[in-house]
Amino acid sequence: MDIRESITLVNNVLKSFNLINDTYTLFVKDDIKTINIDENSTLGNQIKYARQLKGITQEELARTLGVDSCTIKQIENKTYKQLHNTTIITNIINYLDIRDKIKINDDYLEFILKKKQHEIFDFRIKYNIALIDFANMIDVYPKTIIKWEKDQSTISRKKI
Repeated sequence: MDIRESITLVNNVLKSFNLINDTYTLFVKDDIKTINIDENSTLGNQIKYARQLKGITQEELARTLGVDSCTIKQIENKTYKQLHNTTIITNIINYLDIRDKIKINDDYLEFILKKKQHEIFDFRIKYNIALIDFANMIDVYPKTIIKWEKDQSTISRKKI
C-alpha cells in the first residue's frame, strides 16, 4: 500500500466517524502531489521525485538511512552549503534504486560525488602554483587545501 492509499484509507475511516470533513480530505490529497522533473532537474528534485513515486516520506527515508529528516530536506531543496558526508547521497540513490536514472546537473555535486579532489593537486602542479599561493587565491588556509587534496574534507559550495 502506497502513501496515497494509506491516506485515503485513514481519511475514509475518519470521515465515517465524522471526525473530518471533505475539505480536509481534499487538502491532504492535494498536499502530496508529486513534482515534475526533466533532464535539467536538480539532483534534489530527482531524488524527491523518486521518493514520492515510491510513496516514501522524507521522515521515513531519513529514519531508514539513519539521518535527520532535515538532511533529506536540505538535499532535496538544495539548501545545504557543504556536504560533509557524500555517503548520504549515495545511500539515498542506492536505497531508491535510481543509480542508472540519475543525472547530476550540479558542478558542485559532480565534483564531490565523483571524488575529483585530486584534481586540485593536479591543477596546482600543472600550473606550478605553490600551496600557500593557491590558498591565498581562493581565500582558505593551506591546511584546508591539504585536506581537500587528501579527501579528508569536502569543499563548500561557495568555493567551487
